[in-house]
Amino acid sequence: MFGKLKSLTAAALMAGALAVSGVSASSANATDFLQGNQDVTGVLAKGATVSYLYNPYQNGYFTTYVSCSTCSYKVVDQDGNQAFQNFRTESPDTWWGRSDTNYYIQVTNNSNTSDANYRVWVSDSIPDTRENDNDPYWATPIQEWNPLSSYMAYPSDVDYYGYKPTNTLRQTVTLNREPGGGSLYYLYVYDSKHNLIASSEDISDETTTLDFNATGGQWYFIEVSSDDLDYNPYTIQVNRYQDLD
Repeated sequence: MFGKLKSLTAAALMAGALAVSGVSASSANATDFLQGNQDVTGVLAKGATVSYLYNPYQNGYFTTYVSCSTCSYKVVDQDGNQAFQNFRTESPDTWWGRSDTNYYIQVTNNSNTSDANYRVWVSDSIPDTRENDNDPYWATPIQEWNPLSSYMAYPSDVDYYGYKPTNTLRQTVTLNREPGGGSLYYLYVYDSKHNLIASSEDISDETTTLDFNATGGQWYFIEVSSDDLDYNPYTIQVNRYQDLD
């Protein structure tokens, strides 16, 4: 699914000469592009900047491709915070965005002597469909033998999963990670009163398993977290280890 990509003025595409300072240019006069039409081209005057407004439909990673022989570009949010910057002339690049935030893709022609042809293309890369699951109240339900996958969408991201066994049993939780992620993970299991009953910290292994006693009809919450953003997905799975009834 695509977000909406808008040019700040229709004249910017025709003349390629819209200078923008930060995010002060108003989006009220933005020209809408058709949904899915994320590929735009134009001619950018020497020393000029053109800015495009991108509003994601969902949280996730987004891919930006900018092609221009003399250009650099950056992505800033509506408050002026920089999400990404690229001094190269070719991309693509990936950055994290939120559905409740407007982002401005600002392309600058660094040449003082000639105009430049440019192309800007934006696409969703990997949406994090389970956000906002950073609290047990919004935990994603998980069933036995039904693995679920996600990733650390931003630094200090926390993903909660809720599990309610039918019978009293010895349970296992297995965290599988893609090789090469580099980030340390944390895996915790809490009971319905949020008492910690099992944990593993500073996880760098590809596979980690925790065992705990689970009472039938009670909720348990599994927390997967990391201090770092990690683009590599992980898989969490709950398995029956031993019946205790």
